[in-house]
Parts: sequence; C-alpha cells; structure tokens
Amino acid sequence: MSDRGVPPTEEVDLQALRRRRFRIISRGCALALACLLVQFLHARTPQLSGIVLGLLCALVVSMLLEKQGRLSLAVYCLVSIMTGSIFGFMYFSEGVHDFALVVFPLILVIGSLLLDLRAFIALLAVIAAGTLAMTGLEMSGSGPVQVARAGTGTMMDIVLVLGVTAVATWTMARDWQDAINKAVREAANAKAAQADFAHLATHDPLTGLPNRTHARTAIDAALAELAAQPAGEARLAILFLDLDNFKQINDSLGHLVGDELLKAVAVRLADTIGPDDFCCRFGGDEFLLLVPRITDMDALRRRLLALVAAIGQPFQIAGNAVHSSVSIGVSVAPDNSSQFDHLLQMADTALYAAKDAGPGSYWFFDIEMKAAVAEQLTIRNGLLNALERQELSLHFQPKVDCFRRKLTGVEALLRWNSPLLGSIPPVKFIPVAETSGLIVAIGAWVIEEACRQGLQWQASGLAFGRIAVNLSAMQFRGGDLAQQVAGILERTGFPATRLELELTESILLGDAENVRATCIALRRLGVRLSIDDFGTGYSSLSYLRRFPVDVLKIDRSFLSEITQSPADLAIVGAIVRMSHDLGLEVVAEGVETEPVASLLGEIECDQMQGYLFARPMPAAAFVAWAEAAGLAAPSAIALAQPRGAPN
Repeated sequence: MSDRGVPPTEEVDLQALRRRRFRIISRGCALALACLLVQFLHARTPQLSGIVLGLLCALVVSMLLEKQGRLSLAVYCLVSIMTGSIFGFMYFSEGVHDFALVVFPLILVIGSLLLDLRAFIALLAVIAAGTLAMTGLEMSGSGPVQVARAGTGTMMDIVLVLGVTAVATWTMARDWQDAINKAVREAANAKAAQADFAHLATHDPLTGLPNRTHARTAIDAALAELAAQPAGEARLAILFLDLDNFKQINDSLGHLVGDELLKAVAVRLADTIGPDDFCCRFGGDEFLLLVPRITDMDALRRRLLALVAAIGQPFQIAGNAVHSSVSIGVSVAPDNSSQFDHLLQMADTALYAAKDAGPGSYWFFDIEMKAAVAEQLTIRNGLLNALERQELSLHFQPKVDCFRRKLTGVEALLRWNSPLLGSIPPVKFIPVAETSGLIVAIGAWVIEEACRQGLQWQASGLAFGRIAVNLSAMQFRGGDLAQQVAGILERTGFPATRLELELTESILLGDAENVRATCIALRRLGVRLSIDDFGTGYSSLSYLRRFPVDVLKIDRSFLSEITQSPADLAIVGAIVRMSHDLGLEVVAEGVETEPVASLLGEIECDQMQGYLFARPMPAAAFVAWAEAAGLAAPSAIALAQPRGAPN
C-alpha cells in the first residue's frame, strides 16, 4: 500500500497514519455490528443475527492481524467483511431496495483511505458486480424476498451512482493524501534543514571537523570532568597546531590546492588522534586538539612527535606531492590553568615559541611564558585608550645621501609613553597591536600625524626631503588603504610626492593580488613605496618585478660584518647593483660606524640611516639636530626623482 514517489522516511509516517485510520474504522465497525446484533436478536431474526455474529468474529481476526503488523491483510479483511455484510443484509432483506445499499459509498471512502489504486478498483468491481447480481436476481424473481422488481433502469442507476461515487471518493482521498504527503515532506525538509543548520553552527564546512564553537563546549565539558576527579590523578592537554608554510603553498599553488591541503590535514589528524580526543579546525590553517585523561606525560610527548611526523609526510594533491609541516603549542590543565580561554591563550603563546624553534616543533607553555602573556594583556589593555589619551607620539630618524652626506629624508617611528607602564619599546607593543587589530587605527593615525608634521616643517622652510612611514599587513586586509591615504592627504594638504610608505616582505607575500592592486593605487596618488628589511623574510626577485616599488632598504643584519666579511660585502653589493638595474634606490639601515658608511659609498649605495648620524628623536629635537649638523639639503636634492619611472 505504498505511494509511488514517496521517500522511505515519509512512507514510514504514512504507514503509521494508515494504522491509525484502520484502528478507528475497525472500532467503529465493531460498535456498529454490536448494535445491529442486539437489534436483530431482539427482532428474532436468526439469519441476520448469524451474519452479524460471523462478521464480528471476522472483524476481531482483522484487528489481531493489524496488531501483529500485517496491516495489508488486515485492511483486506476489514473491507471484505464490510462488503460481505452489506450483501448479506441485502440478500435476506429487500435486495437493492434495502437501506443497506447506501453503505457502499462509505465502504468506498474507507477503501480510498486504506487501499492502493489496484485494490480500490477491485473493491469497486466487487461491489458493482454484487449489486448487479442482486438486481438480476430480483429481475428474475429468484431472490429470497419478494419485493417490487427492479428493472434495467435500476441496474443503470446503480452502476452510475457507484461509478460517480467511486471517482469522487478516490479523487477526494488522493487530494487529501497528496496534501498529507506534502506536509510530511515539508516537515521532513524542515527537520533536515534544521539539522544542517545545527551541523553548520558547530562544524567547519570545508574540512567537516568541529569548529571553535563546538571546541569550547567539548573542552569545557572535559574540564568539568577533570575538576570532578581527585587532584593529581589525571591531566588534560590542549594542542594548538599551525601549518608552517601554508601561505607559501596558497600563494604558489593556489587557493584550491590550499583548501585540499587543509582537508587532507584534517583527515590525517582524524586518523592519528585517539578515541577520546577531540579535534577541530580553529580557523585558517590552525587546528585545535584536545587530549583528555592524560596519566603519562611521556606518552603525550610521543603523541606530539607522531603528530609532527604524520603531517610532515607528503600530501598527494592534484597529482602533486605537497610538503608541509606543523608547529604545536601545548598547554596542560590543571597545571597551567583550568579555564578554556586561559589554556587557549597559553597554547597560542607556546605555539609562537614552537614557531621560533623552527618548522615541525612543539613547545609546552611554561611559567616564563605566563609572565609574557600577562604582559601582553596589560599592553593590549593600555593600547585600547592610548590614542584617546594622546600617549602615542612620533620620533624621527634622518636618512642621508651616501656621497654628499646631505639630508634626503626622514623615517617616522612610533613611540608609546604610558603613564602606568612607562616607555614601552615598539618591539613589545607593535606585535600586540597587530594581533589585536588595533594597528589599523594606530597605523592611520601615524600616517596622518607624519603628514601634519611634514606640513609644519615645510611651512617653516625645513628641507627635510620625504617622510617614510611603516605599514602593517593588517592595514592591507581591509582593502581601503589607498582611500584612507588619499583622505589623509586631502585633509592635511601634505604633498603625496613627499610621503613614502614602507612595506615588509611578509606583506607582499600575503594576498598578493590585493596588495599589488593597493600598491598601484598608492603609486597613482604619487606616494612612493619601499621594501623594508630586505633579506630577512622570504626574499624573492619576482616581487621586485611584480610590485611597483621605488626603494629597497637593506636590513641591518647584512651590515654588521660587512667590513670583515667578504661574503656580506658581496651580498650587499649584489643587492645594490640589482636594485639599480631595476630602477630602484637603495637605503642601508643600521649604519653605526664610519668604515661601514664609507664602504657603502664605495659600492654606490644611495642612502643610509643609523646611529652614526642620529637616533630617532622627537620633532623639535630633529629640527635642532638638522640645523646644528648643517645637513639640511636644498630642495632639488631632497626631492630628487626616483630612479624608476612611476607605474
């Protein structure tokens, strides 16, 4: 009795509905037959009483069949009982003139609710044939009860009434059944959609692993279980995993390969972890692993080595062998903390230490790191209001020409003097500003403040050249850096040609296309671009060709041994020659001795800056220094055109 095209789950619901229908109808029939039995016994009609008693017995049998799960057989039995009973009443009463004839439409309604189309047609045929046979008996005078004889017209009336009743009944029942099917289907779809939403809310759509929301729930539950155990009986570890070279893979092989790598790493992690462990994708190329019920720390270290080895094996992606490695930071409860947020922060801190130790390393959080975390939190809280409280300022370090030793420019460097924390070195607060996202607002302030200061110097007649400002990778992620700079230049009135923005190599290796588009937009404004700390990152000659930069700044690490190391001298000389061939100017950072400065002049380096000339200083001190040193250059020198033509 299944409906074609109905999914299995809906079929189960429809079967349950048919069972409910059968029980209601069978009980109603039983009640009706019981009333008839009493009536016929009182009227002393043994033939009719016997029919009713037999029908009741057969009805009980059909009800027992339904309880045994044999619904189809029970339905056939019920419909047969009802049809047979009517014919019995008609035969021993008034034939086709008997009032019982009106029950046939009711039987057809019941059949439409409980039978499939084939069985329904068979039922209609039986009713029609039986009624016609009863009419034929009357017409021949062979019936047991003599009544007014029926004619051919009666026979046609019966056929027409039964036919129309059957069509109407079946149509009505099917429409109702279709409505029920649709409602069941919509309910099933809504339930499936709700399940999908629930899954998406707690799982990563790319890898299928739980997400950080699910991780918090799972780890909080594990921490509660740990807290309920006797002290010292077991531990819990949180492992913070980060792929070491994911950005390079993404940039060189494409995001599709990067996505496939993340999925492959997720599968390998799932195959490596234990049955009680919990693994999730925390975000980007970061994964979080919970290892509960630890009783042997040496076993945990072996697990860490196994994880590093597993991820270190090549991945076969799109027919290529992709090599990656993973760094792991570890925090342990209750040794380090018993709160999820603290443990996560500690594991993240340990991860940085693992990164510093080299690819494929793991690191446990220790007490020294705990102090570092507390310091970072204090710095972050202080930075939140540093701009409003005017605690930030700019210091300026001059750049000089390598040949004439004339002032060619100045670099603006951010400083923070907190009333509570004192003077905090940039190496401490800049990373915190970047990880917290505060660097975006701070970076915009630095550019605008540098432009305002430059405008003041320009109005006072100081030929300071250009002002250089360092940029952070976070400032490129919003995609509106060029618009921000354009707005600052418009508000301050500072000439774009006197502003130089310094980019690190890590910025160029991020979202390369977005960065390139932003650089082109900045160059169209007239702003100069330079690459800072060249040689300390993932140095590549390709991005010197791809990105519209004007200046290359050689990192101080190449200059410390340049007078004693022929290799360092050869490297610096090669960088200078290559840059000049590409139309770029070269600035050497960290010049502290005269021999180094002289050597830079010999290899034709363009500019230099360092403690040999001046340390970074406030604006007023810089003006005094420039006047005292006699380094203020003519405007023609200060604003000399770059070697490369603007793009």
